Amino acid sequence: MPDNTFDNDFETGNIFDVFEQNNARENDSDLDEARELYATMGFQMEYTDALKEKKANRKLEEVQFVEIDAQKNFEITQKLISIYGKDSMQVKKWTEQLEKIEFYRTAQKKAVKKRKRQVLIMQILCAVLMLIVIGIVFFAVNSTTYYINQGDYKYIYKKTLLGQPECYQDVSASGLIKHKSYLYYKSDEDNKLYRLSTKHNNPEPLKESVAEFRIIDKYIYYVSAADKNLYRISVDGSAEEKLYDEPCDKLNTDGKKLIFETAEGEKLMNIKSLRVMEQ
Repeated sequence: MPDNTFDNDFETGNIFDVFEQNNARENDSDLDEARELYATMGFQMEYTDALKEKKANRKLEEVQFVEIDAQKNFEITQKLISIYGKDSMQVKKWTEQLEKIEFYRTAQKKAVKKRKRQVLIMQILCAVLMLIVIGIVFFAVNSTTYYINQGDYKYIYKKTLLGQPECYQDVSASGLIKHKSYLYYKSDEDNKLYRLSTKHNNPEPLKESVAEFRIIDKYIYYVSAADKNLYRISVDGSAEEKLYDEPCDKLNTDGKKLIFETAEGEKLMNIKSLRVMEQ
């Protein structure tokens, strides 16, 4: 129902006169209550219309409209009918005014409910935005990149997203690979394979005489610097086994496969079956 359903261009000064037909009824308590309620309803709607023109929605939502229970409404309506008649102007205006108030009260309840939904949605969006901001800040603070600084003796450096680069391990290294919470690298000084925790700067030697290596899942695949054969060990340095008993180099990976060069050409090994195939 649109807001202009009711025409509120009545004069509030005449509201009491609607019910004053003769002086004999001036002291009737029911009529006095009807006059008071009618006047209150009229003033409330004038105030409401003024707020609507000013678009003061928050104040409009706070208006305390008259509430008349069904029993009281019935009693007053019957009183007016008994005095003025069912089709009288007095009964008509009284009924119309009640309909107007009920319309505005219903519209107000809908507006308040809508406002609460909007506030709740804004609170949820603000909470989500806050979590996103916290997540970004946490990521920025805790996101660390590890790399080999070619300009500083090939030392291992680390850099946070918002921080400055700093030397993490002052050893010349090559083949740096980050796997879970560890860094794996080959020391150019002694050709050993090391594991270095990103939580504790304490390098741990895993294997001697390593030429190059790659990591797939829980295994380190490497070419021995001594016999050039292909081996693998678990990421903690245990369970060594030889995979290819001929010299090879240029070790690389392709998904779950190893690629390496031999005297016969390029080979491919499926790490599940450990079967070697021609490329």
